[in-house]
Amino acid sequence: MTKKKINDLALAASLTANMQLETDISGATANKINMQQIFDEIDGRVPNASVDVFTTTVGQTVFTLSSTPASVAGVSFYHAGQLRPPTDYTVVGTTVTWLDLPYTFVAGEEIIIKYNDVTGCAPPVTSVFGRIGNIVAAVSDYDASQVDNDSGVTGATVKDALDTLDSQSGVTSVFGRSGAVTAQLNDYDASEVNNDSGVAGTTVAAALNTLNAAISVTKTIVIYADSGNANYSNRRPRDVAGAGTYRYNYFIPYDFNTLTAAYIVLYPTSGAAGSGKDIDLHEEHTNSVGQSNVQYTSSDTTTVYNLGTVDTRYHLDVSPLLVNLAAGTDGGILVDTNAIGGTIHTMCMVITYT
Repeated sequence: MTKKKINDLALAASLTANMQLETDISGATANKINMQQIFDEIDGRVPNASVDVFTTTVGQTVFTLSSTPASVAGVSFYHAGQLRPPTDYTVVGTTVTWLDLPYTFVAGEEIIIKYNDVTGCAPPVTSVFGRIGNIVAAVSDYDASQVDNDSGVTGATVKDALDTLDSQSGVTSVFGRSGAVTAQLNDYDASEVNNDSGVAGTTVAAALNTLNAAISVTKTIVIYADSGNANYSNRRPRDVAGAGTYRYNYFIPYDFNTLTAAYIVLYPTSGAAGSGKDIDLHEEHTNSVGQSNVQYTSSDTTTVYNLGTVDTRYHLDVSPLLVNLAAGTDGGILVDTNAIGGTIHTMCMVITYT
């Protein structure tokens, strides 16, 4: 069997294995050639055309093509130069079966089968989207359902991807507001804002706390009594008898921010120690130049104290009286022991602040 490709389907249909054609082939004139020679000469002129030539054996009914036809309807079966009707044979894949029995082929008969080869060249493009000439892209050349989706959005086609995105809920409001949303106070708290500064802390709130801790250093002021009048071991306290008074003058430094504690350090003697001690406290101060010396005053005459045990350190809290303090405040505290039953050794007053 010999397979040939020809380029003129109309010409191929008119040719037979037994005919003689008088023509001019490759420059030769008036040569008588057989069918095979014509196929050899015009091979390749028509895309897609394939021809298989068979020499039969006795009783042969099956012919195997060299490739698969593009369609059954495009198969032509020639026997003895005659085109046989499609009812005389069947085509399944590459197998052609002769059906016109009881006719039986004898040895040496030539069978020609032509068809369009699925592996051959496709016919030329005559138009694109119904347009000819220099074709450029135009709107509606493709629908979204015809375009492959190679994005990260789920969907085989662009249409599928668009439907996927459309089905997802979009943003309908920001901070409860719609339209052209602009920044407003309280949109975020400091703990919700990322800190990209050099201050330690993952959020702005954490960074602020870091700075606050760094600058909130507790400072201490120590004020001694107005005078020392007795020796107490190796110390020189101001002794106040059971019904005496004593005073402390103080000045608040200019780096003052917040009061953290204020107390008088004392040691009670026998009779002054213990509970139920009625001590009155009086305070006055001025915050700035031009104010009266008693611009601010406060007193506590109701609190009763437990001064602890004899010769044991005790802190008498005076912080409740120190209100309206500011940087540069000067003032004084008067302590009246009334009749507490014994002497107390007062050492100093301590003020702590940030």
